[in-house]
Amino acid sequence: MHSIKSGNAQFNVVPDILVIVKNFYMATPSPDKSNKATKIKEITPAGESADKWWQNNKYITWLGYCLLLVPVVIYFSLVNKYAVNLPYLDDYNAILEFLSKFKTADFTDKIALLFSQHSDHRIFHARIIYVLYYYIFGKINFIHLIFIGNLQLVVIYFLFIHFIKKVVPKYWSIVSLFAGICLFDLSSYENADYAMCGITNYGVLMLFMVSLYYYNKTGHKYLILAGLFEAICIFSSGSGLICALCLVVFTLLSREKLKSITSASIFITGIPLYYFHYQKMTEMGNITDAFTSTRDVSFFFHMLGNHFSFEYGVFIGVCELVFLLVLLPTNLKSIRKFKFKPETLPLISILCLLIGTSLSIAVFRSNDERLGEIASYASRYLIYTHMLAAVLFLLLWIKIDGKNKSLYVTTLAAGSLILFAYANNSEFGKNMLVKAQRRLEFYPYYYKDRTRQDMDEAMEIATEACRQGIYCIDEERRNIHIDDIDSMAIQINTSEPRSAVVDLPASPNKYLLTVFNADGRKLVEKTSDGQEYDIHVVFKISPGNYVLKVQNNNRNWQKAFTVK
Repeated sequence: MHSIKSGNAQFNVVPDILVIVKNFYMATPSPDKSNKATKIKEITPAGESADKWWQNNKYITWLGYCLLLVPVVIYFSLVNKYAVNLPYLDDYNAILEFLSKFKTADFTDKIALLFSQHSDHRIFHARIIYVLYYYIFGKINFIHLIFIGNLQLVVIYFLFIHFIKKVVPKYWSIVSLFAGICLFDLSSYENADYAMCGITNYGVLMLFMVSLYYYNKTGHKYLILAGLFEAICIFSSGSGLICALCLVVFTLLSREKLKSITSASIFITGIPLYYFHYQKMTEMGNITDAFTSTRDVSFFFHMLGNHFSFEYGVFIGVCELVFLLVLLPTNLKSIRKFKFKPETLPLISILCLLIGTSLSIAVFRSNDERLGEIASYASRYLIYTHMLAAVLFLLLWIKIDGKNKSLYVTTLAAGSLILFAYANNSEFGKNMLVKAQRRLEFYPYYYKDRTRQDMDEAMEIATEACRQGIYCIDEERRNIHIDDIDSMAIQINTSEPRSAVVDLPASPNKYLLTVFNADGRKLVEKTSDGQEYDIHVVFKISPGNYVLKVQNNNRNWQKAFTVK
């Protein structure tokens, strides 16, 4: 088995995570000195193998490092393009209303507010970020919060690379690149451009990864930090409880008594504290009804497989589970003793989290009548299925490590599948980022179901936040100028024969829609009133090429389309 070098310096407590960012490229496999067959042979430059030249060439090495950042750069460039400094959905009550109450509360009430519920979750970690940001900068900026949320995904990526290097020391950079392509998938658009959503969902996964990193370190020097991050993780989302349970599983499998006692004690103590004065806020499913219908099962497999396809999510989810059962025994030292290889233990813990969270969402969300099966496609949950795809790719590499022919075939096949999914999801995610931007542009307050009552509640929250100097939505609206209206704001579905269904962003103003044929002759003209939800307009027209022109509040769009 390969051992890993991490440099000569000892890791310190505070900069420990930052050292990973600096040194995660540095790990190389050390030869086993006890085995004569693995002794390094001195090779003259003229006789140096192509493989060794490739590894030692510094230009090739730095090119590989840069490639690892390509998914990150693409992701952040699109977030930067479409993010706007406006609150979106739960941003109103989770951030603005919370800070308005926090600012005027006494010390005891401030502590209670930090641990109080938001919907069905406690979001302690996210609220700490809101408070720190506000008291440091004096005013909330939602674009900055969006980037803070997404930077947590970068931390997750670096920590994942750290674990990848331990199990695939020779080809870790290739595996890491494909892992990055999976993680920075734009179908997670809600986490990408929705401040509260990204900070909460990426935050709980980041806290889990940081705690796992410290629990995985040799000795007990970092045990306090591991326990601290586990405790914060528990109170940072409903899935934080699953994260803590998976950390307990990790410490038990690692056979280290003190770590097991610490992790288990925090988990056992955290459960009653999390549910102290807890109130059920939404129509969630019940654990006693779990998987009593095919709906729960279908939901679960959709959750597993929707990284690669929404339409065939159930089938792909079943394939992934079978694939997992085939690959998992590779990482066992002894099937009878159920003992894993030490370097693969973090991956087993991550895998438990991903499967456990998917099960939890299937149990508690599939029975929500408002969401139904479509919740299995909810963008905010897709980070788990993205990471599952990355872990499966890594497990495949572990199984075929050392088999050169299989390695090339696997890279080509699995890599092509991942790139295909990434391309499809990127187009979808970009469309949804545009749609979210349009919604924020058209609506004075994009909050809950956008009913008149919801609008009045959002206005009251925004007015109070402005009065206290936290954030003024009216000022920000005056500063936002979106001149390059993207044609993707208009989505046309021509799947039905002889018709086109136009999906328009919701707007309080009227739309004027006009369809012209290829010769410029006006064929259809319709007026659509402003509505509370997204607007769907159906045109019954013959097959051919057309141009749709849309006017709304002195703004004009046009888009060409074809009806078959």
